[in-house]
Amino acid sequence: MINVSGIVKALTIAAMAIAVAGYLLFSNVETNTAAVSSAEEEIQLSDASYGVTAKFTDNPEEPMIPMMKLVDLTEDELFSRYNTTILRGTVASIRNIELTAGEVRVYKALLTIRPSKIYRGPADETVTVLANCPIDGSFRMEDTETVSAIRTGMEGIFMLQPYTDADMWELDGAALRWKDIAQYGFPDGRRYAFLSTPSGLLYAEWAYPSMTGASTLDDVERVILQKIQ
Repeated sequence: MINVSGIVKALTIAAMAIAVAGYLLFSNVETNTAAVSSAEEEIQLSDASYGVTAKFTDNPEEPMIPMMKLVDLTEDELFSRYNTTILRGTVASIRNIELTAGEVRVYKALLTIRPSKIYRGPADETVTVLANCPIDGSFRMEDTETVSAIRTGMEGIFMLQPYTDADMWELDGAALRWKDIAQYGFPDGRRYAFLSTPSGLLYAEWAYPSMTGASTLDDVERVILQKIQ
């Protein structure tokens, strides 16, 4: 004799399982879509910027235009030329960004840093810093050996150029006010960061003869305090 009650019960359980599976699949699709949307989120610019779009991206590429070569500076000039804000802190986040002006696309990275010590200049509890290259493990651009090694959670000493309203990127009838993107920038990708990495202290040793033999951020700090005092 057929057990009708058992069949109905089995069909009910199967229907519930299908419904749950469908809900989970739909939820995952929504979650993934939100993640893509967040990664490609457009950055709102002021009226001072025109002809340029800026957005976050998870897929940076090598630049379409060559980077500027390093300007020759003495150690003392590195501390004085850009009136840098100098601080020690931890990198809280890194997000790559894509800037588009006409047919040209440029990739950089936006960092947030939480200062623990401020040696020179004012700084908020969290500062935003524009790196002049994307930070991505798949490639490394010339003259960005230090900045491109920065990772989330890494401690370092950073020499940051404060952006003003006059600091602009201009190209083919388009302009971007850097201050629309970040509070600060690195003057170049090699000489303005000192990083405590898993492999030891990383910085442009050739640019700072006074730091010869330095192996920790404390060693760097002592030289910086001597220089700026």
